[in-house]
Amino acid sequence: MRRRRFLAVTVLALAGCASLPPGGIPARPSRQTVAAFQIEGRLGVRRGEESFSANLFWQHGPDSDEIVLTSPLGQGLARLAAGNGSAVLETANRRRFEAASLEELSEQVFGFRLPVTALPHWIVGRAAGPGAAVERDAQGRLVRLSEQEWAVELAAYESDSPDALPSLVQLARDDVRVRLKIDQWSLSP
Repeated sequence: MRRRRFLAVTVLALAGCASLPPGGIPARPSRQTVAAFQIEGRLGVRRGEESFSANLFWQHGPDSDEIVLTSPLGQGLARLAAGNGSAVLETANRRRFEAASLEELSEQVFGFRLPVTALPHWIVGRAAGPGAAVERDAQGRLVRLSEQEWAVELAAYESDSPDALPSLVQLARDDVRVRLKIDQWSLSP
């Protein structure tokens, strides 16, 4: 009985792997059509001599965002939520900050504005608006852009496919450096 169950589980696991393309990355829609996503990864922020790193879970929709930051050991550090004209940051030690947007909230908490409105565009590999200076690779994917006074580098993609999504995004402005390593993408229709 155990052997039959083991074989059944093995067959199901292999069948699931067989449906993925080579490299294990599913087919992706055009990045221009991506409006909602969920990512898991790691975030590093450096400003001058100060630095911060955390695990990141981000669920982004057309009208809302939820970002959860945890320590490398999985302890909750902060939860950010935005939508309907408000943004809230709740920390592990029960401090609460509120503002009209995530940009205003980041300025209130960190002393500078993070480009949270543009970031969902940048991390899928597209400019947030017209007029950005862009550089593309041989597949037509964005590798660098300059927009809203930020220098953005899409340093790695999840595969060589033209529609692959970025797996490493780096931002720089003045003395602020942000590094976002994306380990897992999930796209919503």
